[in-house]
Amino acid sequence: MDLKEYLKRIGFEGEAQADLRTLKNMQTSHLLTVPYENLDALMNKPIILKNELLYDKIVRQSRGGWCHELNGLFHWALEQIGFETWFGNAKCRSRDGKQWCRDFDHMVCLVRLGDEIFYADVGLGSCKRPFHPILIRDGEVSKQATGTFRLSFCKQTAEWSLCHRGKGASGEWATMLKFWTQPFLLRDFQDTCTTYEKGLDQRESLLGVTPVVVKSDPADSTATHMIIGNKYRLYCNVGLKNKTTCLKEDHVTLEQLHWKLKNIFGINLELEQMDSFYRHLPQAHIDRTLQIPMVTQVQDKCLLMISGAMGR
Repeated sequence: MDLKEYLKRIGFEGEAQADLRTLKNMQTSHLLTVPYENLDALMNKPIILKNELLYDKIVRQSRGGWCHELNGLFHWALEQIGFETWFGNAKCRSRDGKQWCRDFDHMVCLVRLGDEIFYADVGLGSCKRPFHPILIRDGEVSKQATGTFRLSFCKQTAEWSLCHRGKGASGEWATMLKFWTQPFLLRDFQDTCTTYEKGLDQRESLLGVTPVVVKSDPADSTATHMIIGNKYRLYCNVGLKNKTTCLKEDHVTLEQLHWKLKNIFGINLELEQMDSFYRHLPQAHIDRTLQIPMVTQVQDKCLLMISGAMGR
């Protein structure tokens, strides 16, 4: 890896050292710069979890990826700087929000700093993703621009839960994902990655079926740009009671999708490449399959329905 080129790609400024300040700034920079996206799967390009291939795609081609790719490259960069880091097995909810997905559904990075371990994650395709690492400690609460996050530990299953509630909200926490701290290798996630890439389990994920592109607004980390199917949406995560406001919604033509990918998400594809998947996206199918409500106040559970295809 050319570490300087990676740091330039994510817009990181300053000296990179194996400390909490660098970890925090790298996670924030990455999330504000690199989009979450699944377009290779729709163009029949296999997603191979190897460091050099991830670097070529995300850095040299200025593309994004889903969690296995984004956290995979993030982990490699952390290692190059000198962090002690490893992958943790994680899982998000299924698309209907009623059950948890398979092992290795999601990937997280665990980073040791002295006697403490931090949860770091640049691979969540959600409006409500943490921009800063969170200390792994039972009951730890972290207030961030996208809401308040809490980690809780279950002794019976040795699992950690990442919970969220909106800025200023009170009441119940919504569990976003579960993860374990046992170390795994990048290749351990390949089978699940390939399953999602080929659309073999649409109960859990639509990553191999319909476009999903997510990017935080560099000027306002509470705002999130999304393309799901043939719809572009702009969300703002400033509401109370775990609600996210949809500020804008547009159906997009192929040409409009091409423009938005290039100018909002930083993804430059040829129209011919995009046409190969866009023409198979009838509007009714997208709306029904993704279960996206046509209202401005989207409850957290509804977002989980979307992010069942976006947490990976």
